[in-house]
Amino acid sequence: MKKAFTLAEVLITLGIIGVVAAMTMPTLIQKQQDVATVSRLEKAYSILSQAVISAQQEYGEIDFWTIVDSNQESTRENFARFEPYLKIVRKCDNEAGCWAKQTQSLSGEQARWSTDFGFGVDYMGFTLNDGTNVVFDFTTPSLSEIFGFPEYLDSAYIIFYVDVNGDKRPNKFGRDIFVFALGPKGLIPAGIANNSANCSPSIKSNISGYDCAYKVLQEKAIKY
Repeated sequence: MKKAFTLAEVLITLGIIGVVAAMTMPTLIQKQQDVATVSRLEKAYSILSQAVISAQQEYGEIDFWTIVDSNQESTRENFARFEPYLKIVRKCDNEAGCWAKQTQSLSGEQARWSTDFGFGVDYMGFTLNDGTNVVFDFTTPSLSEIFGFPEYLDSAYIIFYVDVNGDKRPNKFGRDIFVFALGPKGLIPAGIANNSANCSPSIKSNISGYDCAYKVLQEKAIKY
């Protein structure tokens, strides 16, 4: 006749199982979250790309658009060209409500250009019907290196900051926030020109993670 486990043995076994579960569960949860993030990023890239194609079919190639950086009227005018092709449920005209406060870089610093009401100035913020938050803004070639955008973007151009899980945390570049630019060849993921060189949490900077979009889309995973 086999001897039954004592209460002490059962408790020890359960304790071991609990410790193992506590050690492995966070990793499993993070992997699931990363898979979801990649899927959302690919979806956002597709949605914005289709809007870009439709807008250019109606208004002509982006090279012939008038884009004036730090000018809200120019921002509104150009945003209006995309708006009909996006399913927008919330819109913020250079005001709070469509973007998390004080977003962070991948290494945890307060992200450059992050504000108490959004991101940057003279921008249009909006939320898509799937909960994705987007900032539509302009930037200049002098800042292209920060994002890893190509040199052929040689005048002010449109930039999209995309928070793929909307209002939810962590609100970090490279984790749930990614960047795209609009150039003559369509929508360009940040990092395409520098192979996402700053996409690492070990780079202590307020711009780390700004160029992760290309890396994640290429690898179809978050490996940093």
